[in-house]
Amino acid sequence: MTFAIPEVKDMIECAKRFLADETNIHELHGHIQQCKTAAHLFSENTAIYELASEWATMSYRFWNEWGDVEAPLSEKEFKEWLRKQVELF
Repeated sequence: MTFAIPEVKDMIECAKRFLADETNIHELHGHIQQCKTAAHLFSENTAIYELASEWATMSYRFWNEWGDVEAPLSEKEFKEWLRKQVELF
């Protein structure tokens, strides 16, 4: 599969590593934010930005770094959601 910007591929690959317990939420969230920023700055494809924005929201609902999420996700819920997303690629 060809990606419009390399950050999409990086985000997907990191998600796969996260699902295999080879990395953590911090690295995944970083790749998601890089993808979101790159999509905003360098891509005319708004779907990429919307995808990265959704991933950012869902990853933060799991991470909940500051305890400010009203409806946080458990690790199981987040991984189930992420697995479905990765399967699309």
